[in-house]
Amino acid sequence: MGRANRAGVLAAQLNGVAAAYAQVRRLTYPEALAEVAKILASARIRPGTREAVDLLTRAAVPYVDSEGESDRCYPAMAAFLGDAGADLAKAQQIKASQPRTTGQVTG
Repeated sequence: MGRANRAGVLAAQLNGVAAAYAQVRRLTYPEALAEVAKILASARIRPGTREAVDLLTRAAVPYVDSEGESDRCYPAMAAFLGDAGADLAKAQQIKASQPRTTGQVTG
C-alpha cells in the first residue's frame, strides 16, 4: 500500500473512532482515546510525533468549520480529534484551500 493510501486508510479509521464517540456514542471519551492510540500503534506511529499530528489533522479536515453542515456532531468530532492531537488550525487552513462543493450532482 502506498504512503498516501496508507494515510487515507488510517485517517478513515480515526474518523470512525471520532464518529463512534461523538455521533453514535458507542465509545466513551477514554475508550475513544484508547482506540486512537491503538490505531497509531498498529501503524507504528508514536503519539505526539509530527506523523501522528499530520494524520490526526488530515482526519479532522472534514469536521472543522462545519457551520451550516447538516451533521451537528461535526464540531464534537473535530474537538475530539483536536484533543487526540490534531492541529485544528492547520485542518481549517487545509479545508479553506479545498474547492467547495454543493453536493449537487450534475450531468
